[in-house]
Amino acid sequence: MGLISCAHGTIGKNPVGVKAFHYVDSTRTNWIDEGPRPLETTVWYPAAFGSKEERHEISIFRTGTYSKNAEIRQDGKRRPLILLSHGTGGSAFSLSWFAEALARKGYIVAAVNHHGNTGAEPKYLLPGFVLWWERPRDMSKVLDAILQEPFFSNTIDPNKIGIAGFSLGGYTALSCVGAKLVFEKWETYSAENPTEPISRLPPEANFSIDDARAFLATDERATASLLHADDSYLDPRIKAAFVMAPVLSPLLDAESLQKITAPVMITVGSEDDQSLAQKYDVPLAADIPNSNLVILPSASHYTFLAEGNLYGKLFARKYTIDTNRISRRQAHESVGNGAAAFFDKNL
Repeated sequence: MGLISCAHGTIGKNPVGVKAFHYVDSTRTNWIDEGPRPLETTVWYPAAFGSKEERHEISIFRTGTYSKNAEIRQDGKRRPLILLSHGTGGSAFSLSWFAEALARKGYIVAAVNHHGNTGAEPKYLLPGFVLWWERPRDMSKVLDAILQEPFFSNTIDPNKIGIAGFSLGGYTALSCVGAKLVFEKWETYSAENPTEPISRLPPEANFSIDDARAFLATDERATASLLHADDSYLDPRIKAAFVMAPVLSPLLDAESLQKITAPVMITVGSEDDQSLAQKYDVPLAADIPNSNLVILPSASHYTFLAEGNLYGKLFARKYTIDTNRISRRQAHESVGNGAAAFFDKNL
């Protein structure tokens, strides 16, 4: 999916740059062959003054206004870094609005495309949809790489690192500050609550739940990964987490949640059909000591995705159209401002 420029370049007062980085995790293989696991990463950052910005679109989304490959702003400041994890089947650019909002306020934001679970790859892969705990490992590896990246030399404050995530990315963010899975709960919880979203694969998946069960039971790589499903993926470098419409919370270990010391902000829509505000998020916030919960009136799960372009609004309405009771743009502005205020306070 390439970039499509939608406007002539303009020079803004506070320009944002976007740059892609091609990292890998050589300690894990990818799900296709024996090569290393890809960690394709997109970074938003304050660009040098005078950088020309353009509006862009990718696939079904409007992905913001920025200067591609611009020079980073060199003003002597060391800036906070926010890691960003997309939802199931999404991509870094599906949360472009969030990354851009923080970058305009002086943050550097690094978003990875989670292998096998991203629309930025040629096809979805079943392991990416069920081996959820591979995602927090991605975030820590990307953090390692970004902190050593010459492009960001002397611009990142290594003591001011936060994380944000949407949907399955919300679980990812929580995992990185200490939440642990109890994977065996999935089968029992699903049997007891068969109509809940957690009891089936998400709408983006083109696999069945039977496919998932067969894979987990028979695939050697799944067996090896499952040994680490309930491990801790706490990364002590990450000091705060901003979580949007998280999923999997009924499968998290309550004791691990109670031990989280990082500040956590949880934001969910009142009409979310995947992250159920009252059943999932209210108890989740109650279990995390230093947490707050914001419920956005009339917002759905996909309100947190980037605004749709014309093609998206015509052919991918599920992901791009909200009810007339809420403006996606205004919701994004509110959440972006809330995230900036949260990280300003806690980093």
